[in-house]
Amino acid sequence: MTIKEIIRVIEKNAPRTYAEEWDNVGLLIGDETETAHGALIALELTEAVLQEAIEGGFNLIITHHPLIFSGIKKINYHDPIGRIIRRVITNNIAVYAAHTNLDNAPNGVNQMLAKKIGLRETTILSPQQPLSDLAEMTGSGVIGTLSEPLNEKDFLLRLKNILSVPVLRHSDFVGKPIHKVALCGGSGSYLIHSALEQNADVFITADVKYHDFFTPDKKILLVDAGHYETEQFTTSLLLDILNQNFSNFAARISSLSTNAVNYLI
Repeated sequence: MTIKEIIRVIEKNAPRTYAEEWDNVGLLIGDETETAHGALIALELTEAVLQEAIEGGFNLIITHHPLIFSGIKKINYHDPIGRIIRRVITNNIAVYAAHTNLDNAPNGVNQMLAKKIGLRETTILSPQQPLSDLAEMTGSGVIGTLSEPLNEKDFLLRLKNILSVPVLRHSDFVGKPIHKVALCGGSGSYLIHSALEQNADVFITADVKYHDFFTPDKKILLVDAGHYETEQFTTSLLLDILNQNFSNFAARISSLSTNAVNYLI
């Protein structure tokens, strides 16, 4: 099968029209008409992930975060991205990214995180402007409910275990049970007010700035659970999409963690 056929299946679930205007999704490097000999899936493309693809004989790398995000004015081989681009082209490997189109998809990144947490009756936290050709609502974040309320500390301990994260940053405890949960994998501070407006008990996201922790004003528990940690299930989501459509295609999740953040406990 061709790389184009692989892309068609991914974009059936997460069309590029779902992506934010500032994003850079789709085939970033390569020729979509070439035969796909296997796909390696990772949250982002690092030099170590590229080496894994080369050694494994994969000629397609599928990532969530785009390798090329903003405009590139030069490709310098002393720069990590420049080195990756050089080796990708030299080894004839295609690179594809499904970023905010997969975030905003009805069954995308945030729904996957919601399932892991065990949320029910989920809906989009901040819907996109409806498009005439969309059958399902798309947008940022998810909001849903737990089967049973938990006190704040027990909820955080449960979340910490689900995400396998050594530490959670959070705002002051509000002093009420956690039942209605809002979330946005990755950088979602812009949705704090949406979570407040919809009376969520907690909002889970990442990359929260210091002053953002004052925004809840003790009306909601705000949790920064880490960018990598809140998006880590994206690779499984992409693998499921491929496996459900191609029974004899060699697709594999990278065995490497690409989390650039380390914790000293």
